[in-house]
Amino acid sequence: IKLRALGDTVIWTSALAALKKMYPGARVEVLSLESNRPLLEGHPAVDRFIGIKKRKGLTLFLKLFRLRRERYGLALAFHANTSLARSLFLLGATEQVVHHHSWKFTPSNSDRALARPGQYQNAIERDYEILRALGWEGVALPTALRVDPVVSQKVEARLVQLGLPRVKPRLAILLGAREELRR
Repeated sequence: IKLRALGDTVIWTSALAALKKMYPGARVEVLSLESNRPLLEGHPAVDRFIGIKKRKGLTLFLKLFRLRRERYGLALAFHANTSLARSLFLLGATEQVVHHHSWKFTPSNSDRALARPGQYQNAIERDYEILRALGWEGVALPTALRVDPVVSQKVEARLVQLGLPRVKPRLAILLGAREELRR
């Protein structure tokens, strides 16, 4: 579970790929903001995308409680807000690992201790805190961003229209944003 905006979610794809590598036979179901669906649905590390419109309050509580029927063996709360950290138990998973975005301690409802809770880390390392608690010892895997070929062609045509040369690969730098980014 990661209820963050697009940039954090792109970065999260690294941890998702590592999770799939750690548990190759496991089914990885992802609960994330609905606005992240285009990024995560169909991603090679994700077997099922479950969207949610709001990251806290009654919307979150009801979603977690309704998902209880899935009987998850393991629930991971990456970079959780307080609402998620405190209500993850509603999911009813056999085991859960929680990383709160600012607490300097491992949340009491986390079944595994985190090595460096609350310490300043880059975003990828922060996500790997949970994986290290599960036994990950490798280096961080690359992030993966899928782009629909039709969308890619439209963007390329627009860039050419704007007078930008055709260059492969193109590098786009998206600075951090407080609000969710949409197409």
